[in-house]
Amino acid sequence: MTSTSDDAPLQRQRFATGEAELIEQMLTAMYVDTRSRIDPIDADDVFSIESGAVPGLHSARLHATTGFGADTDPIGDHVVVETFTAGRFEYDYDHGSTRVRGRAGDTVLVPAHTTQTFQAFAMEMLILRIPMTRIDDAAATHYGLHPGELRFTGFTPLNPALDRYWNSLTHQVHRDLLSASDPALAHPVLAEQTGAMLATVLLAVFPHTGMTQIYRPGPGTTSPAALARAVEHLHAHPHLPITVTELARIAGVTPRALQYAFRTHHGTTPLGYHREVRLEAAHRDLRTADPAAGDTVTAIAARWGFPSSGRFAGYYRQRYGETPARTLHS
Repeated sequence: MTSTSDDAPLQRQRFATGEAELIEQMLTAMYVDTRSRIDPIDADDVFSIESGAVPGLHSARLHATTGFGADTDPIGDHVVVETFTAGRFEYDYDHGSTRVRGRAGDTVLVPAHTTQTFQAFAMEMLILRIPMTRIDDAAATHYGLHPGELRFTGFTPLNPALDRYWNSLTHQVHRDLLSASDPALAHPVLAEQTGAMLATVLLAVFPHTGMTQIYRPGPGTTSPAALARAVEHLHAHPHLPITVTELARIAGVTPRALQYAFRTHHGTTPLGYHREVRLEAAHRDLRTADPAAGDTVTAIAARWGFPSSGRFAGYYRQRYGETPARTLHS
């Protein structure tokens, strides 16, 4: 097993064995709230797992050359989505109340606080773990649900098109966390935004109680003072990741009310406004930077949460009418 240093923003681990006891120990350590029982068929069977994690996102690739099973305690305070790339599988949720079977290409969701009995055969799968707090944030913002009200009513995507869309997004996340030499998600602002986006998409892909509400309350009102508190916080912390739910708590309003207020008064979302604040900070740095001293557009962009210099250049040119490089060298 190998891992990055403890103070690194991205933590990676790799592990391979054929011993059932070590497999159980590794899965228990990686999924703290899960106690697994692994039963390989032969002593020579190989089980491997590699993982990559940043705050709020955890990716893993699990591979087994033959069958194994696991019984779990209730899954902890996170949602797990597993996409199978090889083999076949069978799940029983909450003591057999629901059974799901599938094979390579299928995607399965394991909700928070759910027990499962799992059996897989000669399989490989990609596992994405997202904190339930992040899912609750998205449910509050887009469905008006309070924390704890969301319930998933199914464990597979609503249709094949949504399944393909989910996997097209998450495969890039898996590649970045598991194997990229210069992972973009190591930047905390981008990790925060990606996690929020994945939570929103997840709620569009998998069935839940928010989809069946007959009545959704209005967004509510946001006073000028509350909106000012949110705006002030964004200007004071341009370098930090932020969620809409966190910003709404600071303002003292609901996430939906805050979204509505930003669109009404600023013509954008809270996170869109935050991006504009970060663009302003990058613009100031570019104007005072010294290329002869080694200052670069890439470094300044990354400092303010833009790991993709190409995307940053697009935002910057739209805002300031010139390229970042021109500002730097002018």
